[in-house]
Amino acid sequence: MNIVIIGCGLIGRKRALALDDKDKLIACCDTNSEAAEAFGREFSCKTFSDYKKMFSETEFEAVVVAVVNKYIKEITIDVLKLEKNVIAEKPLGRNAGESRNIINALEEWKKGGMRNSNIPVLKTGFNHRFHPAVWQAKKMLDVPDRPHLFPPTSISVSGAMPSSQKYAPKRMRCVADG
Repeated sequence: MNIVIIGCGLIGRKRALALDDKDKLIACCDTNSEAAEAFGREFSCKTFSDYKKMFSETEFEAVVVAVVNKYIKEITIDVLKLEKNVIAEKPLGRNAGESRNIINALEEWKKGGMRNSNIPVLKTGFNHRFHPAVWQAKKMLDVPDRPHLFPPTSISVSGAMPSSQKYAPKRMRCVADG
């Protein structure tokens, strides 16, 4: 599958590194042209600073949207209008309304706006929900008679799922912050 990535920062790079061998990263886009150029050199793909221009000049089946939260809604809806698959990084929207707008755009296409029979797939990059380290931390915290040495206020996870799972780095570590 031909893939393009919008957002050439840390998350865009992680997604590029985790692409399946059958996938080909053909282009990247970032409003910071220096970041796009460096990304393009690293992953041997075309570079753009305007995602709409990238859409018109490349043949692709899927888009990774790894941009600052305030741009996710507009870009993701534009991808869905092109009937392309999209993985949008979390959060899907800055609030429930933005998320609902994205989902509504997909639902409209399903109702009959499609030019062909391929309904685009919309996914949100929320891979830590099933992260083994998160589940292990939950098990540790769910023990009813376990003495609490400190009240954990948050769980930080670095890394992600095993490399056998798509879109995931190969290392993981769990740290409880108190």
